[in-house]
Amino acid sequence: MATASAIGRMLAEAQGRLTTAMARLSEALGVPPLAVLEVRYRDPAYQEAARWTALAEWAEALAERVGRADDQAVGRLAEVLTDELNRKTKAELQQWAAEQGLTLDGDLRKDEMVTTLLAQLRGVAEQAEG
Repeated sequence: MATASAIGRMLAEAQGRLTTAMARLSEALGVPPLAVLEVRYRDPAYQEAARWTALAEWAEALAERVGRADDQAVGRLAEVLTDELNRKTKAELQQWAAEQGLTLDGDLRKDEMVTTLLAQLRGVAEQAEG
């Protein structure tokens, strides 16, 4: 069985590692850093609740930032894909659609083909997420 001092050292090490990791995440994602260890109160239960509350707020800010970054990446990817599809001829669009397992009516105008392909790809992506 571990002694009280060994448990204290283990806890201090874990808290230090957590603080370092959180600071790295904050810096990488532009979220204000959180100093959970600096929360000090006389009542240990209140101190623990304050630490968890601060940690939850930091994690929520981090999740929001990651969600925004994900939305931006998806938007940028859609722009790049649209540009690439617009560069193709109607025949190339039909060939690409067939290679991807998508259906495409050859009687559509080129811009309608691109719109149709993008809609089908969004549907496939939504099915993969769900």
